Amino acid sequence: MKRILCLLLAAVMLTCVFAACSAPNLEGRYTLKTINGKAPLDYFKDEAAEEDIDVEMLFSLLGLTEETVSEYIVLTLEKDGKSSIAVMGEDTETGTWEYKDGYVIITDGDETTKLKYDNGTLSVEEDGEAYVFTK
Repeated sequence: MKRILCLLLAAVMLTCVFAACSAPNLEGRYTLKTINGKAPLDYFKDEAAEEDIDVEMLFSLLGLTEETVSEYIVLTLEKDGKSSIAVMGEDTETGTWEYKDGYVIITDGDETTKLKYDNGTLSVEEDGEAYVFTK
């Protein structure tokens, strides 16, 4: 009986070790890679064209340059479980995050956002827009 119990305990411990090893390292700074499948620069150019706005003027209004457009939205996941989302360089939301079943779940007060994790990218759809972030 002791032998079976020891084997069962060892199997549970190995399962826990392998589960911990397979969890991705999510901590870090994620920048905007695409909006609706387009590079941020192309997305903003298309939006400006639809509204008949000069791209240079749009970037000026948003405080962006062609080099910094990927910094328009930055998501940071800290090791201690804290998160922040900065839009145009200003922290607009802070909260906590956890990883569960392939999703990063960010909670900010009573608001929760689920971002799908896939091979180093985080993606989410908000207000009809699809955003993809990479480290």
